[in-house]
Amino acid sequence: MPTQRNPRKALSGWQIAEGTFHAIVLAMILGGVSIWTYQCSTSTGPFRSEYSGRIVDKRISVFESNQGSFFSNKLVIEEKSGRRFTVSVTEEMYNRAKPGMWIQKSSGGIEISPDPDTQ
Repeated sequence: MPTQRNPRKALSGWQIAEGTFHAIVLAMILGGVSIWTYQCSTSTGPFRSEYSGRIVDKRISVFESNQGSFFSNKLVIEEKSGRRFTVSVTEEMYNRAKPGMWIQKSSGGIEISPDPDTQ
């Protein structure tokens, strides 16, 4: 005689799979938020709070969506040590900046000036 399946046991298997799926999604969301927070708070991310160096290049990234286009203004900065990094800036700051100029960001704001080594 064939044995009958217990419907409650089958249902509990789906509940375990659903719980595992939710745990994985939650872990991915928390991981993404952690990485984003780290990038915003570290001194090496594109939104760093303090930096100084010579402007080497200017870049605009364009992002398209159903709601329209989004532009991201970035400057490539070279520190005195020669290390290069990219920072995000406002449109006004992007328009003022020119390669070869000196940029410094601190808690007091952002200052752009001619390169001090050429004066």
